[in-house]
Amino acid sequence: GAFLVERYARGCRAFERPQNVLKYTALAAVAAPALSASIGVFSLCLGGLATWTSFGGVWLTWWLGDAGGALIVAPTILLWLERRSVRWGPGRAAEGVLLAVAIGMAGWAIFAGEGTWSYWEFLCLPLLVWTAFRWGPRDAATALFILTGVSVLSLWMERGALDAVTMNALLLQFQGFLIIVAITMLTLAAAVEDQKRTDRELAKSTQEHRLILDGALDAVVTMDMEGKITGWNPQAERIFGWTSAEA
Repeated sequence: GAFLVERYARGCRAFERPQNVLKYTALAAVAAPALSASIGVFSLCLGGLATWTSFGGVWLTWWLGDAGGALIVAPTILLWLERRSVRWGPGRAAEGVLLAVAIGMAGWAIFAGEGTWSYWEFLCLPLLVWTAFRWGPRDAATALFILTGVSVLSLWMERGALDAVTMNALLLQFQGFLIIVAITMLTLAAAVEDQKRTDRELAKSTQEHRLILDGALDAVVTMDMEGKITGWNPQAERIFGWTSAEA
């Protein structure tokens, strides 16, 4: 999985563009864990530690666990290793703390009380979307990590009222939900980050273009398709006698 991601999805930089996030998902969260689960469960059945009739259930549990790790734990580690510095002002820091607390509370509400799967999990979606838009891939991955940790802890606190089969079923449901949310949020965060990068590059290019025109020795006049003047450099002002605003 690591080899394929490094080769085809830009390795640790896989979370900078949406298409690379989808490649990472296919290689590190689908293909590699599927191979791992197949080999592992087949070995367990051959060794008599699992029955062939339970192959599908054990395989699904194994695959969901590995896929969840690849989509929730690995991105958090990789993104923090890539950019360790945190530069927040007081307002930004307060917003981050409040957002982390809100996500933690939403995660606790998922299994709190009766320890059963409910619709409370959808409370986390607006918070995760906000994180993806406002903060970027690293913080979106961190938010998913916090949500997962708090939710699992909430379910663990309710384990006394649940049997092992019920708890395992709840964990599988929760893992499936988180995998879908993780793919969506990581892709969304990467799309937002990609757009911000494009806007910065465009602004830089526009500024460089403006500096070139301002220093040109010839009059440079730009017009749109309707003949309306959209650009009038300093040399044009000197030659024609009109300011840019007047033109």
